[in-house]
Amino acid sequence: MTSNEMDDAPLRPTGRMERFNIIRNHLKFYNKLGVVANYTAPLLTATLQATIFTCLKEVLNHHPILGVTTLNEGSPEPTWTRLKSFDLRSVVKFVQPDVRGNDGWIQDALRAPFEVVEDLPLWRVVIVPQEAEGNDKTSFAVGFFCHHAIADGVSAGAFQLTFLDALNDLIDGKIGIEQTAVVQVPKLPLVPNIEMATPLPVGILYALKKVMNTYVYSSEDPRVWTGARISAESPRPAICNLK
Repeated sequence: MTSNEMDDAPLRPTGRMERFNIIRNHLKFYNKLGVVANYTAPLLTATLQATIFTCLKEVLNHHPILGVTTLNEGSPEPTWTRLKSFDLRSVVKFVQPDVRGNDGWIQDALRAPFEVVEDLPLWRVVIVPQEAEGNDKTSFAVGFFCHHAIADGVSAGAFQLTFLDALNDLIDGKIGIEQTAVVQVPKLPLVPNIEMATPLPVGILYALKKVMNTYVYSSEDPRVWTGARISAESPRPAICNLK
């Protein structure tokens, strides 16, 4: 396969769990998830913005899902599309710490709906400078917030681990500072979705039980709603869960 053919190669289809999370975001039932980490590093000659952008460009080379967005989000068959490039200034936000501490800006980020934009990836980063111990060090918090279709809590944590590796490589001089904010998305294939990666068989007894519950008899009435009252307003008030 030639380089041009690789560039034009379609991405794999969205999986069932991915489509579930895509439509859930479209209906405003789920905003986003996030993982936050604090970093302390030797004081670098580069600005904090240049440091962050350099590390993010390196992270993008290791996680292909960070370079895609979705098309037809509200349809039964949404699709992945790889971006050619995007401006990091549109996905990275620098904020100052406030009197509420870390919980304040994290809750603000989680409560904001995730708006899918055709020319931007499905994640955002919030950078908060922190008070460092000593004048020879710099400290900052990195909040990674993303669409649930591209990550869960574990894989969002993997972003932070890759970011840490990139920061250490920058400190050790293994990678140089990038001066531009526009990043070219590497043409990498997506890893298989869960349905492709492992068999998910439906047992005969389980299927028969569901048929019986649906068409013959069930001890629970499926029409009874036992959850909280659903607001008629859209978007509905967001509830944050911090761990």
